[in-house]
Amino acid sequence: EEEDSPEELDSSSSSPRTSIVGESQAVIVPAPTIIYPQQAIIIQKEGHPFDQSRPHSPRSRQARNSTGGPLTTVGSTGNVIDLLKDQLPELQLSEEDRQK
Repeated sequence: EEEDSPEELDSSSSSPRTSIVGESQAVIVPAPTIIYPQQAIIIQKEGHPFDQSRPHSPRSRQARNSTGGPLTTVGSTGNVIDLLKDQLPELQLSEEDRQK
């Protein structure tokens, strides 16, 4: 039985590799490249990127908190209060709370 030598098992090489797929094709895979922010080239068109017109979505936009249902809370006495339709109870603040 033959064992592979350490040179053949070394996979840390940074040169392009050739993988043989089947018996008739060879695929060359380039080594990965790291691009640092200082090396990056940013191409920016004239004007602000948000100024460019985009096609409108067929769906209408909805508010983030638009649930379609009533907004309710439970009062201190246990009754349900509709925050949009019902009269909110008067707050009774102590003198200390009013000074804050």
